[in-house]
Amino acid sequence: MADTHHYHTDITMKDDDPQSWSTILVGLVGFVLLFVIVILLHTIFLVTIDAEHQKKIIAAKPAELGEMRVAQSEALDGYRWINEQDGVAAIPLERAIDLVVEDYETQGGE
Repeated sequence: MADTHHYHTDITMKDDDPQSWSTILVGLVGFVLLFVIVILLHTIFLVTIDAEHQKKIIAAKPAELGEMRVAQSEALDGYRWINEQDGVAAIPLERAIDLVVEDYETQGGE
């Protein structure tokens, strides 16, 4: 028996395939958008890190620094003995400046 089936060669092509240029365009726009978002988030991260560093490290005054400044201020602005046996005392800085100027003026400005 011979094969008597006839095949229809009248196949119609549908235009359902996606357009390659539109697929490339959507992919490219998506990539650029993703890249911009990543760069923006990275920039926000760096700014936040700098702000935290400024707030926590640079702007914060350690307690030791405050104590040291108080001690220095007391040493410069107070009276105390350096060597009591020899009669050497520390006096406030402003008073010492006034005494040196007075001494300079009484010696005739030499």
